[in-house]
Parts: sequence; C-alpha cells; structure tokens
Amino acid sequence: MSIRPWRAASADLARIKLVLSQGRAGRGWIVWCGLVIVALLAGAAGTDLYWRQRLGTLQQQAAAVKDQQLLMQGLEQSRLQMRVSDARSQELERQIGTLNRQLRECQEEVTFFRKTGSGKR
Repeated sequence: MSIRPWRAASADLARIKLVLSQGRAGRGWIVWCGLVIVALLAGAAGTDLYWRQRLGTLQQQAAAVKDQQLLMQGLEQSRLQMRVSDARSQELERQIGTLNRQLRECQEEVTFFRKTGSGKR
C-alpha cells in the first residue's frame, strides 16, 4: 500500500479529464431535429388533408347554392311568364267579349234589315 498524502490524491483528480456527456450527444441532437421535422411534416400533411376535406365540402355547398340560384332564377322566369300569360288571356277575353258584342250588334242589324226589307215589299 502506498501511503500518499491526501493532497496528492486531489492533484491526481484535477488532472483527469472529466466527461460530462458521451459522444452520442451530437447524434441525439440530429435525431431530435429529425423527429421535429417529421412531426412538422406530419402536422402539415394532416392540415392539408383536413383542409382538402373541408374544401370538398365547401365546393359541394357552393355547387348546391349555384344550383339553387339557377332554380330560383328559373322559378322567377316561370312566374313572370305566368303573369304575362294571365295578362294575355285577360286581353284575349276582353277582345272576345268585344267581338261577341259586335257580333250581336251585327246580328241585330241584319235582323232589322231583314224585317224592314220584308216589310217594304
């Protein structure tokens, strides 16, 4: 056994290299960065998928709204055509009434002329 003074032991300890981390620490940082990048890519892919689904739904709704607008325009045109048809039918009924009145007047005149013509003879 060697008998060394306590001071010599502390001097030997001061000369020893102290390793706080292993050589894999640099690789761990790279792995950590890789995991962060993978997580970001997964998040971006998930977000893209989510918005594509939402966009598909929104596009379907937009198409439905466009179809509804076209149907509403067609309905409005049909209503306008119906109003025009009603106005035309009323005008035709008025004209028919006028023609019937004129026909009765003409028949009365013809009857009058027949009676007066037969009375002269």
